[in-house]
Amino acid sequence: MTFMEQDEFFIAGATPDVWGTPSETLNRALVDSLLRGPVAERRDFETAECLVDLVHDQLRGFGTDGVGLRVDNNEARVLLRAMTTVLSRIRITDVRFPFRDLDTFRTYWIKQGAAGTGGYQARREILRELFQPLEDRLGTLRSSGHSESLAPVFAVLDNPAAILDGVERAHRSLDADPRLAVGMAKEMVESTCKLVLDKLTVPHGKADDATQLAVRVHQSLGLHAKSLDQQLENIQGLRSVLGGLNSISQGIAELRNAAGTGHGPAELPAWLQPRHARLAVGAASVWIRFILETLEVRLAHMDSEPGA
Repeated sequence: MTFMEQDEFFIAGATPDVWGTPSETLNRALVDSLLRGPVAERRDFETAECLVDLVHDQLRGFGTDGVGLRVDNNEARVLLRAMTTVLSRIRITDVRFPFRDLDTFRTYWIKQGAAGTGGYQARREILRELFQPLEDRLGTLRSSGHSESLAPVFAVLDNPAAILDGVERAHRSLDADPRLAVGMAKEMVESTCKLVLDKLTVPHGKADDATQLAVRVHQSLGLHAKSLDQQLENIQGLRSVLGGLNSISQGIAELRNAAGTGHGPAELPAWLQPRHARLAVGAASVWIRFILETLEVRLAHMDSEPGA
């Protein structure tokens, strides 16, 4: 895998413009391919980061002194659509801009009172308010180590927003608020359980706690150690690993009850440190990844069965 660079979105023209500057056009083949799905040897996460930076640069150039502007109005519209499409594939689906291209960006900034040459800073501020939250979310996901596998792991679910919100909040609070991180680890597991059971059309009730939900998930996916095929090689080792997997959800729930947020404690757990929070969040992440990968295999098997 290699990272996406902004220059890849442009193709050099045959002749320079009237000022002697090398001409270039948008690489529509690449953009159209991204609109259809991930491109070979590129991760959607890194592509999304590149597109966010590229679109931000182009809008800033258009709205200020023109430096770095490389697209026309129609190309800007296509880039904006490609950016939101790729972001949606990594489950960032709530990006909404109040314009769709360069022309409508100009109309928007005029309505916001940022017209004229003196409005350069106001236009930069408009763009900062639009892009900073998005860039912060991407930065959080990258720093948490989830960027590489984010889209493939969660793609099996219709809407994993609740889990992703828990992941982001957990990693943001690991050092600053380890109790909150522990509480979010439990919520990550609980949200995953509910979404997996819904995907498998397995009933569950509002009164079911995280441990009960996890047991139902393990049963539905055939992940109890005693359910393993006796013919499997090294079955004892696999049983031991699965036994540990089954204990993760229960252990996280117990840790949250003892030290995490969500309950009013009689006294604060002075022993809880960021390393304990990292253990809980890391364990929850391992559990979630394996559960969702197993769900994907199970769904594929169900689709291949006769009469499916």
